[in-house]
Amino acid sequence: MITEHAAPVLAALRGIANPALTVSDGPADPQNPPDLPYVVPYISIDVPDAVSFEEAYDKVTCTIAVHSVAGNSDAVRRVADRVLAALLGLRPVIPGRDCSRIRRVDGQPPDWDRSTGRLLVWQVDVFEYETLPG
Repeated sequence: MITEHAAPVLAALRGIANPALTVSDGPADPQNPPDLPYVVPYISIDVPDAVSFEEAYDKVTCTIAVHSVAGNSDAVRRVADRVLAALLGLRPVIPGRDCSRIRRVDGQPPDWDRSTGRLLVWQVDVFEYETLPG
């Protein structure tokens, strides 16, 4: 179920072009990090009304926390804009599910990290969408 909900989001992020944007499906390896800029999406689901696995297929809320990473604040804002353009308003397609449009629900301003030996500026934007049997 999580994989089904993550797939259309990952496809939309991997479809960002001109120039292409690296999508790291999980934390970047600090010993061999991807070239800047890149994004790291963390995707989870919530089934708040479920009391059994069968009921988990009722209402599902999918949360996407996208970490945009670049070399400076201006660049990370441009990456976050590209993520926003790719996800905001997108209606994912999941066979057998009726999906709402993706909306942005939270975010954090840019912050920086030098622990990898190079300056990284990152920003987190949080998106959500709901699905029902359809």
